[in-house]
Amino acid sequence: MFVQIIEGKVREPASFVDMERSWDATCRPGAVGFLGSTGGVTADGTTFIAARFRSAEDAAANAARPEQSVWWSEVSPLFVEPPSFRETTDVTEWGGGGSDDAGFVQVLKGRVADRARLEEIYDATVETMQRVRRDILGGVVHWFDDESVEVVYFSSEEAARAGEQLEMPPELAALGEEMMAMMQGVEYLDLPAPTLR
Repeated sequence: MFVQIIEGKVREPASFVDMERSWDATCRPGAVGFLGSTGGVTADGTTFIAARFRSAEDAAANAARPEQSVWWSEVSPLFVEPPSFRETTDVTEWGGGGSDDAGFVQVLKGRVADRARLEEIYDATVETMQRVRRDILGGVVHWFDDESVEVVYFSSEEAARAGEQLEMPPELAALGEEMMAMMQGVEYLDLPAPTLR
């Protein structure tokens, strides 16, 4: 799987959401190798899109389509400055991966001191975490060298906020603290009305 992540800040979030959703009618039919996407806008107008394709070649072929070029020419002026584009095939799914049933999505970005240990913690905690936090539907981690961009899917924002207040079993809490301690420059993006495909 090949994933392209687009991030930037827009002047008019509502206009961007309308244009992002218009992609389904104008570009999705015939999109080459398109597997799905997760997108949304934070309260401060920061946008996040993770688009999944079968391969880098498919993504490039899709970007070259006239329909895609026209759509992007209409979307790009909404950004305050040119957005960033990052691409990776290094992806880890946990708890079933992404979910189109999510009512709320949270993106967690940061640099990771010990990826191997972090993935051990994921493996050791995911089953218990989802049993305790039934609001969590799954997640996907995108890797860029020592930086991770994790997208977590929740049933709703209300359920996620309530889940954050739950007391975790001691072992789970300890592993969670260890996981956060090995991450630097942590940044959260909350997407309260995600566009899921």
